[in-house]
Amino acid sequence: MTYAGREWDSPWRSAALDRIERIRKSDLEIQVLDPDGQPLENVAVHVQMQRHAFVFGTAVKAMLLAGERSDFPIRRHRKG
Repeated sequence: MTYAGREWDSPWRSAALDRIERIRKSDLEIQVLDPDGQPLENVAVHVQMQRHAFVFGTAVKAMLLAGERSDFPIRRHRKG
């Protein structure tokens, strides 16, 4: 099973990537201050996202989407 437009160079992908840049991303500005409130320069900063604004995931089985011949490696688990 496959679909029209699955190719990596399909026209819809460029528009989708543009929307991701515009809607799902934004700039982050961090100002690091010393105890007196003065800006510090060249300070290492570690940032970790605490919450996503968008839900991730899918309810589609990969085999239904990818089919037998897939660009994605899928492990098949067999019972028994």
